[in-house]
Amino acid sequence: MSDPQIQIHSIVRSLLRNASARSLAELCSRLGSAIFWILVVRYLGQSALGSLAFGLSLFAMIFTLAKLGLGSVLIRKVAEHPNAAARIFGNGLLLGLLTSVFSAGMMLLLSQMLSVAEETRTVVRILAAAMPFSTAFYWSQSLIWSAERQDLIAVAHFLENAVKVVLGLLVLFAGKGLISLAWVILGSKILSFGLGFYFAVRIAPPDFRFNREIMRAFVSCIPTFALISLFYDVFVSVAVVLLAHLRGEAEAGLFSAGYKLLDILIFVTHAYSQALFPILARFKADRSMLLFLLHKSVKYLWMFSLAAAAGAAVLAQPIVHLVYGEELLSAVPVFRLLVIGLVPLSLIPAFAFALLSLRLERFDLLANGVACCLLISLGVLLIPSYGALGAAGAQVIAALAFLWIEFRAASRSLVSLRVQEGILFPILGTVVMSIAVYAMRDWNLFAAIAIGMAIYFGFLWATRFFADVHRFLLRAWTYRSLGETES
Repeated sequence: MSDPQIQIHSIVRSLLRNASARSLAELCSRLGSAIFWILVVRYLGQSALGSLAFGLSLFAMIFTLAKLGLGSVLIRKVAEHPNAAARIFGNGLLLGLLTSVFSAGMMLLLSQMLSVAEETRTVVRILAAAMPFSTAFYWSQSLIWSAERQDLIAVAHFLENAVKVVLGLLVLFAGKGLISLAWVILGSKILSFGLGFYFAVRIAPPDFRFNREIMRAFVSCIPTFALISLFYDVFVSVAVVLLAHLRGEAEAGLFSAGYKLLDILIFVTHAYSQALFPILARFKADRSMLLFLLHKSVKYLWMFSLAAAAGAAVLAQPIVHLVYGEELLSAVPVFRLLVIGLVPLSLIPAFAFALLSLRLERFDLLANGVACCLLISLGVLLIPSYGALGAAGAQVIAALAFLWIEFRAASRSLVSLRVQEGILFPILGTVVMSIAVYAMRDWNLFAAIAIGMAIYFGFLWATRFFADVHRFLLRAWTYRSLGETES
């Protein structure tokens, strides 16, 4: 029988390896994506950015109908029945083929109903052709995720973005326009599908024979998980759609510029939470282990996101200027407001995955639904008067409500869940760091960031914030994997 401490060390070692591997690759992908959007702004202008952002946001919203949120179900089922992975994967792909065709049709229909320019509708038509490929990649990615091979997912995403940036650069240098860029995006999604499917087949070649029991299990989960996926995807994309409809593509481009920068900051926390989910699913019956992992995860997600949000808010102007140039300095207040949402958006996935692991997805559904409805309501009220800034405010308020419901649900389900002990010192450290960074705001941006980080982590180290786990984490790397170690 394995020693519990060795078991914990092995889990943490696996968690850190998966999270760090995907974080590194995702950083390259996010930077590549940022470069792509910068090129769009500088070569085609703010309106083109709004049109492309509208098409991609509409794609993300309708994509919910294709995936139905069943990737989490596949991960749970594979964790429970690893020998049936091939049948589960094959039947998932069959279901995805049917839903993707329906979703592509819905995307085309909505583009005709909304008040957008004809060129924007053409972009939507091209992106709709990517729906079957993206759906198949979604199911492939879920199988890879269940095998805790986040590095393979990162490779597929990285190459998708690399191709998009390189071909996009060639298209823009050749003097082509928005429509050509839409074709580039379609090609990059086809590439990610090919890579993801290849990696998934190496884990479990799909068995396409119809299995009534597996399909019934998927279908029975559709109402809850489809709504969770629908609400979440609408939550992260509806602001751009509302802006394009109520204030035009230019205002949508302004918001999108700020949100793309926020997205770069979020990648680390989301990569960590995604690495955490399959581990939590394996230990759903061991509440003490699940609680331990969630405690430590929340503590360090809070530590990272709070400092990153404060630093980005203080240095918002030089960051926007470096990335977008003088043309989009008007996005500074939008980004400064949006970055407040980094803290709740970083913590939400950890609580959500804990609830899903415990089969308490009804609470996650409630949180997603309330946040989505609140965002739409506030957006309709604020956008006509305040434009992109109003959309940013609505996004932050909805994110805070989202986090509160997830936290309360997890607290009630895991009776001993307490995070107060990890709140105070990061707040004090953030205040000290923010004062120092503000004094250095006219310095070199990278020097200010580096010194700010040193001050923040130095403060936490001096106050022994890391005392309970730093030795634990260092020792984790000295152990073999659980399967290789015996007590």
